[in-house]
Amino acid sequence: MLPNHKVIKETAQKNLKNNWVSAIAIVIVFLSSVFTSQIFLELYAVIFENILGIGAVNTLLRGIIMLPPILVLFIFNLPLLEGVIRWFWYLQQNERLPISEVFYYYSSKKLAVKSVVLYLLLFARTVLPAILLYIPSFAVFAFTKTGSFSSIKAVLGIPTFTVTIVGLALFLLASLLIIKNALNYILAPIIFLSDEGKDYEFSLNLSKTIAKRNKSAFFITFMSFVGFIILSFLGIPTLFTVPFLLMSYVVFSRFALVNYGIKLS
Repeated sequence: MLPNHKVIKETAQKNLKNNWVSAIAIVIVFLSSVFTSQIFLELYAVIFENILGIGAVNTLLRGIIMLPPILVLFIFNLPLLEGVIRWFWYLQQNERLPISEVFYYYSSKKLAVKSVVLYLLLFARTVLPAILLYIPSFAVFAFTKTGSFSSIKAVLGIPTFTVTIVGLALFLLASLLIIKNALNYILAPIIFLSDEGKDYEFSLNLSKTIAKRNKSAFFITFMSFVGFIILSFLGIPTLFTVPFLLMSYVVFSRFALVNYGIKLS
C-alpha cells in the first residue's frame, strides 16, 4: 500500500533539507535553457518576418516557418529534463550529484537518443490523445458562434447558456480522462533512469502496469499537488515549488516501485 500524500510531502521536505540551494540551481539551469530557447525563437521570427519579410502576413506560412526550430529546441531540451529528474532521484537516495550531472544524457549519443525517444513516446501517448479528447468541447464552443446555431436557437429556443454548460461538461470530462491516461505513464522517466539497461518501451509498459494497481492513489496524490503546480506558474515561487514538486515526484515514484516489488539500489 502506498503512503498518503502527507507522508510523501514530509519525505520530500526531509530530502531537500540542506539541499535547497543546489536544487534551486538545478531548476535555474533547466529554466535558463528553456528561456534561451525562447529567445532564439524570437530572434528567428524577427529575422524571417522583419528582415526577410516572410510570414509577417500569412499566419499559416509563419507557422510552417516556426515549426522546425520549435521541434529542434523541444527535442534538444528533453535529455536535460531527464537529467534534472535523475539529479533529484539520486538526491532522494542521499547522494547529491554535482550540478554538471544534469547534462548526463548529453554525454553519449545513445543516452541522448533513448531519452528523446522516451519523451516523444510519452508525448504520443498523452498529449495527442488529449488533443482528440478536447475536440468535442471546442467544437461545441465554436458552434455557439456560428450562424447555424443562431438559427437553431431562434427556432427551438435553446439558451446559449445551456449549450455552454454542455461544452464545459465535455471539457471537464476530457480533462479527467486525460489526467487518468497521463498517470499511467508518470513512472516511466523514473523507471528509465533507475535501470539504464531497460529500454523506453519497457519503462512505459511497466509504468502502466503499476499504475493500474494504484490508480486511485496516483490520482489522489496528483490532486494534492494542484496548488503547488499552479504556484509554479507565478514567477519567483517557481524556484521553490518546482524543486519540491520534483522531489515529491521521485519520492512517490520510489514508493510505488518498491510497493510493486521492484528492488532499487
